[in-house]
Amino acid sequence: MATVAALVPAAVAAAPPELTEFPLADGVSPFGIAGGSDGAMWFTERGTDSVGRIELDGTLGPWTTLESGADPTAIATGVDDAVWFTQRGLNRIGRLAPDGTLTEFLVPTDNAAVTGIAAGPDGAMWFTERGSHLIGRVTTDGTMSEFRLPSSVPGPLGIAAGSDGAMWFTEQRGDRIGRITSGGEVTEWDLPFASSLPSGIASGPDGALWFTLRAANRVGRITLTGDITTWPVPTQGSDPTAIVAGWDGAMWFTGPGADLIGRVELDGTINEFPLPKVGSSPFSIAAGPDDAVWFTEGNAHAIGRLGTSAAPIDTTPPTVRIDAPADGAVVVTGTPLTAEFHCSDEGGSGLATCAGTVGDGRPVDTAPGVHRFDVTATDGAGNSATATAWYVAFSGTAGTIAAGSQRAGHWATLELGLGGTAPKQAAEVVAEGFPVSQRVDCADPTTGGGAATPADARLSTRRDLLVTRWRTERAWAGTCRSITYRFVATGWTGTDITFVVAFV
Repeated sequence: MATVAALVPAAVAAAPPELTEFPLADGVSPFGIAGGSDGAMWFTERGTDSVGRIELDGTLGPWTTLESGADPTAIATGVDDAVWFTQRGLNRIGRLAPDGTLTEFLVPTDNAAVTGIAAGPDGAMWFTERGSHLIGRVTTDGTMSEFRLPSSVPGPLGIAAGSDGAMWFTEQRGDRIGRITSGGEVTEWDLPFASSLPSGIASGPDGALWFTLRAANRVGRITLTGDITTWPVPTQGSDPTAIVAGWDGAMWFTGPGADLIGRVELDGTINEFPLPKVGSSPFSIAAGPDDAVWFTEGNAHAIGRLGTSAAPIDTTPPTVRIDAPADGAVVVTGTPLTAEFHCSDEGGSGLATCAGTVGDGRPVDTAPGVHRFDVTATDGAGNSATATAWYVAFSGTAGTIAAGSQRAGHWATLELGLGGTAPKQAAEVVAEGFPVSQRVDCADPTTGGGAATPADARLSTRRDLLVTRWRTERAWAGTCRSITYRFVATGWTGTDITFVVAFV
């Protein structure tokens, strides 16, 4: 069950954002997190070697289990709408396609310690090799490139796309910020602090790159020309780690050392939001598709959300519309009839399934008898809805009733083919007291002009046919009437069949 609380910033009393925490199973410690193209959040779980998915209302799943020892770390969404992640333990880059297909690409350099990953402006994914001091690039088809950094022992860690079309990264061991072009040209800037452990990096709304200095307990900013500014985080030992641009025009960062989420405005003003669970250790952070940032709480075994309001919970079922076969339709066996239906999500969690008795656009059953056609839809929150259409198929239809037009005062006729059914008497086919008749509105036959009464009709059977002769009245000229049958024969029960006749 999710827990919701309002957090008051440690330094400034203002309208607090709301915190929602979604607990995971005991022992599941999420690490990296990213927003997916499907409107959900995706995260890595190093202890169980898996990748998880969480909807905005906290619904979990599906989980993708990786090979033992994969140690999945950072995660990001590519321009191909797939989820990409680093597997530090197996020296691989993983790709989860929107349909759930997993593909893995081996990094050429052994023991690369692949860690950070981000989508590049060139359509490829760029990643850091902390162990081999390289920057890697992988295309959507798995083609790998590696670029060696000029500095000694740089230890690249975080990586992000800049507003200038290049990739920017932190050098944790070298105390530098680096920049690499799509062609592999590298530029580096020294930071003003030694052993500062630069870690996370993200592009800001001001076009600059923002980064964290874990050991220096600072948040920094570097312009595209290399001008660097840093600001101290108010709480000592907060260990600022990951950073991301928020929905509100500010930068947000995690402070696992002090169990807090921080917010830094573009002028350097920092507010802190302490989390209620001591030792929760928030580590990675990402912007969600809602007005919130999402983060992992590894030691609390939870996913957190901090935003303007609690994540909406979708309780609205999808809508389902069946266009064909129409409810109450009469069809003739052998006449082509294909299913036409549509499902849509109404609550915001996304449509998950939409399935009919047969697929949309596929032929439906027109064997003689009464048929039921169902369509069921589910959404991402687990809400479901079903629509049903009943229809009847005859092996043939003939007569003025089937044609829908009759001269008033004359006998109206109808022959319905029942297929293999060969009843001896009409009473074995039609319920007692039927058919019934009712005056209806010609423009809207669903609107009646009075109570239905037994029709003055004579029913008989001949071979596989049900034959009707209906006595009509001259006074009906210029009106429309319905005639309704209720079938009781085996294979024909379940619905009433109505024909509408216009009298002239």
